[in-house]
Amino acid sequence: MGDWVADLSCGHRQHMRHNPPLTTRPWVLKEAGRAEFIGRLLVCKQCQEAREANDHA
Repeated sequence: MGDWVADLSCGHRQHMRHNPPLTTRPWVLKEAGRAEFIGRLLVCKQCQEAREANDHA
């Protein structure tokens, strides 16, 4: 099975992996778990890193 990918409102995409101990997202393993997370707010790591870089410039 491949990784699930979230399409974010900013236009970026984010992989949703269950890869313990680095990333613990057991909800991605089953369809019901994934359905519960549809519409939830996710922080875009790319946008967050860009904001942090601008703050330090």
